[in-house]
Amino acid sequence: MLRSRNAELEAENRRLRLISSGQIAARKKWSLSPGQWRLLCVLLDGKLHDVNSLACVYSIDGKISLPAVRVEILRLRKSLAPIEIKVVWGRGYILEPPHLEAVLSIIEAAYE
Repeated sequence: MLRSRNAELEAENRRLRLISSGQIAARKKWSLSPGQWRLLCVLLDGKLHDVNSLACVYSIDGKISLPAVRVEILRLRKSLAPIEIKVVWGRGYILEPPHLEAVLSIIEAAYE
């Protein structure tokens, strides 16, 4: 149990380090807007996120419509192709492990 928790913490540490250090390089690679980068950073935790929570992250002042967030997610998905952001109908969006690792590897490579 301790080993699995340690592995989880190491993965989270890697994710946070890459988010903070690889932002400029990754944004240039995929031509992401600051809002799309914020959406991607949230999805990098590998958990399911509903549109309302993503709207809070996307908009700094909290004033954005849900359809606008869906459009930004669509644009993000096109920028990241062939990496997939999966839609869980009626629940939200998730970046699943194989795609999650691919994004983290690309961010890491772009930063170096």
